[in-house]
Amino acid sequence: QRALGCERALAIVRAVAGREQHIKMLHAKIASVNRKVTEREEAARQLECALHASRRQADDLTTHLETIRACLASFELHCRSQEDWQDLPTIKIGRSLPLDTSLKSATSEHSTTCTAQDLALRGSLFFETTCD
Repeated sequence: QRALGCERALAIVRAVAGREQHIKMLHAKIASVNRKVTEREEAARQLECALHASRRQADDLTTHLETIRACLASFELHCRSQEDWQDLPTIKIGRSLPLDTSLKSATSEHSTTCTAQDLALRGSLFFETTCD
């Protein structure tokens, strides 16, 4: 009977040891999952920051584009007010006008002011390129 009791006790000890090993494995898996969650949360935070910066840049570009369109509309009005306008070949100015980035103007990253001098420079350069 004593041997039977020892065998039972030994079986219980082995079962408990097996469960303890299983518990350690589960703790390791939980720690691994927690690390992955932390890494993914950081990646999500970085993506949200990049998205915010891209949206801000898109807003800035939209504002800049609206300023350019306003300058073009002002330039068109300026050209139409000139007496010689009827003598010029038909020129369409507006959204379909390709913007030549090589033209120097009074605009910059810091200033989007469209001045009369800027319009005159664009007008003379535009007229030269369309008449050639």
